[in-house]
Amino acid sequence: MNIIDPSPIMKNVIHPTSIALTITHKCNLNCIHCFNNSHSSMCDDMSDEELIEVARHITELSPITVCLCGGEPILRGEVVFEILKIMKGKVGAINIVSNGYDITLKTLQRLKDNGIALIQFSLDGASAVEHDTFRRKNGAFDRVINSIKNAKSVGLSVGISFVPNKLNNRSISKTIEICRNLGVDIFRVMPMIPMGRGANAEFLVPNSDEYIQLQQTLESEKKNNSMYVEWGDPIDHLHRMPLNYKKGFPAYALEIRYDGKITPSSYLPITVGDAKELNLSEFWHEKLINLWGNEEIVKLATSIENIYNFNNFPKCPFSKDGDYRIELT
Repeated sequence: MNIIDPSPIMKNVIHPTSIALTITHKCNLNCIHCFNNSHSSMCDDMSDEELIEVARHITELSPITVCLCGGEPILRGEVVFEILKIMKGKVGAINIVSNGYDITLKTLQRLKDNGIALIQFSLDGASAVEHDTFRRKNGAFDRVINSIKNAKSVGLSVGISFVPNKLNNRSISKTIEICRNLGVDIFRVMPMIPMGRGANAEFLVPNSDEYIQLQQTLESEKKNNSMYVEWGDPIDHLHRMPLNYKKGFPAYALEIRYDGKITPSSYLPITVGDAKELNLSEFWHEKLINLWGNEEIVKLATSIENIYNFNNFPKCPFSKDGDYRIELT
């Protein structure tokens, strides 16, 4: 068997393959597990003008995919479509996430017409009892099911994010069946992370035996399902990227928070710059491309060995919000 050394290929990657842009911290739900503590009160969102300027800088990096994240991105209104006009044809696939609670058929059609390739909805159970309890909003289940139907009717690809917990872990096969019957394209399972509001809901996190049973169910569903079923590991990239960097593969992803702060991972309280105050393309090529070679970042990132470590991550003692602000060289 011939083994191909990936290093020469990886060294040719000089642009981020993926950019996640959180366009708002606001949300119309108050989910019990929200790791970034999204809410409906006042927050430090970038202004429309700042967000549009950041979007322009993103196009200069020509990423393969861009994800518009939240909070609930739809709450930003017309600026969402301004961003799409700027990015359409200048980046690869543009995806968006939503809880599906307040998104209309008209909005879904506009998203499709303006270049959205895939919309990801959150569905955390096979019934209103499971989903609405977890999302802390009556009617959330019925609304997201209706949004999935509407999204498929306008021709959008649909992904589902499912967070296993003690309310729904035994009904995952039924949830997958519902999604398959609705024409969902991707079903992604993401472990519940005890951060943000999730830090106060550890009693809902499945135990090791329940996770083993879940993994066995997922493997079975992968083999017997026309819909793509996958497990999303929030820890994998924290250990994989430092190793990739040593092989010559630079930082493949870029994450920009709702306030403009640039972070190596949405799961780490680390910021390395402010997209509102710099030229993003220049910053990428001069500094961000070597992000995973920074010893301080690697030390902090690789200290996360399981999902419980996220909640125990030390806060920076010299920062008002607890973030580590690391100067890249």
